[in-house]
Amino acid sequence: MLALVSVSVFIYQQSRQFKYVGKDDIGKWYFDKTSIETRIDDETGIEIIDVWMRRELDILEVAVGTDDLLWHIDPVNFRYKVSDAVATNKDGTIAET
Repeated sequence: MLALVSVSVFIYQQSRQFKYVGKDDIGKWYFDKTSIETRIDDETGIEIIDVWMRRELDILEVAVGTDDLLWHIDPVNFRYKVSDAVATNKDGTIAET
């Protein structure tokens, strides 16, 4: 099972094309332009933007090097939520999915 998850995450990581967005106190932010999709939320009728984001952490005290996060953005109400995440250690190994 672990091998299947590892292979799936490797394929996922190779298919992403992250573009730099900006930097904050913790690290740098990127987004994958090819992952952007829009849809209408069934409950609210609002158009939601789905996009994969990446955060490269600059904190030396933690083992995690990057977090890839699937964001669902509600631009009308200025909200977002994250539904999926893949954390990778600084040595490139998968820390958590």
